[in-house]
Amino acid sequence: MKLLAKIVLFGIIVFPVILFCRPNPRTPPPAAATDPAAPADSSASAQPSSYGAKAASAFRHTLGQLRWKLHEWQASIVNDPDNVAEHDRLLREMLALVTDDNVATVVQSLSAADLDTPLGIGALHHWMHLDQVQATAWLAARPETTAGQTLAVADDWVAHRAGLQEFLGQLPATAWKQNFISDLGAEMSVKDPAAAVKLAAQMDASSAQLDLFRTVACNWVATDHDAAFQWVAGITNAPLRDQLIVSSVQAYAVTDPASAVNWLVESVNSDDTVNTAALNILRTWAAQNPAQAAQWVSQFPDGNLKAAAVQIVSGYWLQTDRDAASAWVQNLPVTPTVPAD
Repeated sequence: MKLLAKIVLFGIIVFPVILFCRPNPRTPPPAAATDPAAPADSSASAQPSSYGAKAASAFRHTLGQLRWKLHEWQASIVNDPDNVAEHDRLLREMLALVTDDNVATVVQSLSAADLDTPLGIGALHHWMHLDQVQATAWLAARPETTAGQTLAVADDWVAHRAGLQEFLGQLPATAWKQNFISDLGAEMSVKDPAAAVKLAAQMDASSAQLDLFRTVACNWVATDHDAAFQWVAGITNAPLRDQLIVSSVQAYAVTDPASAVNWLVESVNSDDTVNTAALNILRTWAAQNPAQAAQWVSQFPDGNLKAAAVQIVSGYWLQTDRDAASAWVQNLPVTPTVPAD
């Protein structure tokens, strides 16, 4: 198992509580009879303060251990990069010190650089397991939050979506929120593309929103092309619809290039868009079945598009069957130049 996969695994496991991280409660002695008129015993009010001091001391001890082990882990990565077993051992020992009681304080005590290590990401997953809202809100408010940390919390929200929409409604409109929604949508697009579409609709109109829509289109086509095409066809914004059709058909071409081309031609009115997308699909098609792709290209009207298409198909076909490719090119009404060996 790769180290990154183990980080996620360790981050969501609730590790056994390390005894020295918690103060040992002691049974107080029976209260002595007192005179109601006598002044109150100051030891009673001093007990909570003493308990808090012990807890703070225990946490400082734990944090010191974490920092030392993190130093060991970093040294091991640099000095012995192939010793994965040692790296994993140190990571397990660090994460075992992170408990349900101290995880929030541990995460908030780490430096920006340390939070981006496997320890930090693992502890962040642990905190998310206990309180998604608090952990995410804290992360959202940090100006130094990284893309990796945002993706980590997005992964956990995708797995446990209860309350997600309510939480998104409460988040301030920041660039981080846009990145967070983008990561959520990209993760959801594989298993729940319809939900990912709803998330994309909540983003500001931007290149990031368009990228998420394209991701959804490509992933949806791979699992249910009829549903994906139906969604794209129903988009009322014509420029957006055409761009998503292009993304969809290019993804669909991996499994059925002929059908992808037909849907492209039937659905998009812009000749420039169709021509550019058709050539991209043709590259996929020619790499899979150049003879079939050549048959389709033969039906093109003479012109620049056909010349470009012939060059694409012949370039792939010459690598597998030069004689057949040469014969096809020579029999075309307009004979483009065949690339030399």
